[in-house]
Amino acid sequence: MSAGAYLKTVFSSAVAVSNRYHSLHLSHWRFMLGGILGSLMLCVATNASPLLNNDASDATFSNSDTIEDGVYLYGSAPETGTLGAAYMVFAAQDSHLMGAMFMPQSSFDCFQGYRDGNELALQITNSYTQEVYDYAIALVTDDAPIAAANPADFVLALDGFYDLGTPGASELAILSTCQATPSIVETEL
Repeated sequence: MSAGAYLKTVFSSAVAVSNRYHSLHLSHWRFMLGGILGSLMLCVATNASPLLNNDASDATFSNSDTIEDGVYLYGSAPETGTLGAAYMVFAAQDSHLMGAMFMPQSSFDCFQGYRDGNELALQITNSYTQEVYDYAIALVTDDAPIAAANPADFVLALDGFYDLGTPGASELAILSTCQATPSIVETEL
């Protein structure tokens, strides 16, 4: 059952009014709640906080740790296309992030952000209301020491997300939409 159908069932059983009233007015609620429900489902799927949280991880990172320029795909499920799973695709360039959070067969919300210590600090724009809100995703590390040729190498691991490798055509199309319309996510960082 789709989220819209579920909401319609809940609203129609909770409020004793005609189906005509619901069919005319429910679409407004569906658009308004779409971004809100998407955000809540993303929080539940990733056990993340929709608010900035400076103590999100006990691990410490130096400010010199940067995210390598490139395109990234992460998901709350270990494979793409899983219904009910939350995904994020983003491009990193000069320590600036721009991308989208989405669920399969649903809308997506664009975001921009940067790495802030132990987390990714994002500003997400609700695709329906254009409201911008802060969101933080904790960075995680492996507790075992890693020998690397360059100690400044930083492996990006996000709390509650699997690294899904190279994005496919549909994920790149979503990313392109967010990159083509930066005014959607232009806010003061």
